[in-house]
Amino acid sequence: MDFATMGQTLAKNDGIEMHLVGPDGVTELYAVKGENGDWSVTSDPDAEGALPCVFTVVGQDSRAYRRRKHELVDALRARQKVLKSAQIETEAMKMVAAGVTGWSSIPWEGELLEFSDDNLLKFLDLYRPAFDQTNEFIGDRTNFLRVA
Repeated sequence: MDFATMGQTLAKNDGIEMHLVGPDGVTELYAVKGENGDWSVTSDPDAEGALPCVFTVVGQDSRAYRRRKHELVDALRARQKVLKSAQIETEAMKMVAAGVTGWSSIPWEGELLEFSDDNLLKFLDLYRPAFDQTNEFIGDRTNFLRVA
């Protein structure tokens, strides 16, 4: 491997899976369907029908992530005004969201939430541990190295 191929490996343009964890930063979360048909979250991997709550994430070296980052920076420059704290927070959330290309088994109000940009931003805003975990995961290049 040389630097050129190493850079391509780090990019992982197709994404890798990141298993969502609970607020403690350790406990993996699973979606389960209850007897009434509603979906909910559990930390019990042995629960009947438990499905891992997973984000598909690309690294900060991927073309998709860098393109989104450039779009956001260009949009901010075009505004040419001072941003309020809430706007800065929203832009940071969009940057993290730029690295998420999909998900599976995300329970929300009794249903499995469909992946979309709007749903992703809502989820990251209302479940902040996912925002923090994803931000850290994207920033750690070792997560995108091939496992030997």
